[in-house]
Amino acid sequence: MNFFTQGRYDALQASSDEEVDLAIKDWNQQIEAYDEHFRIIRDELPQSVRTFSKYSFHDAVVRNLAQPEERRVSLELEAWPGKVPYRISFLEVKDLSLPNPIV
Repeated sequence: MNFFTQGRYDALQASSDEEVDLAIKDWNQQIEAYDEHFRIIRDELPQSVRTFSKYSFHDAVVRNLAQPEERRVSLELEAWPGKVPYRISFLEVKDLSLPNPIV
């Protein structure tokens, strides 16, 4: 499932208007494909994931990232300045790869 790839994002940064227009069209098609995919699998997802999917963390700031246990990763996100941050834990993590340094 690779709807929003680095390559697609990079294409949006192209120097020519024609290339950007094509990239925007492709990006919008990926949004539609993602929405359709999610609609198909939604009822198969655990209730906790369906609830989580209702929140938007698009512009959230990662305030903390920790791996307190080998197979657990925790994030602290500030989605709205001045509000209580969200703390999210992922269990049964099999692989964690982070850029160095984390930006």
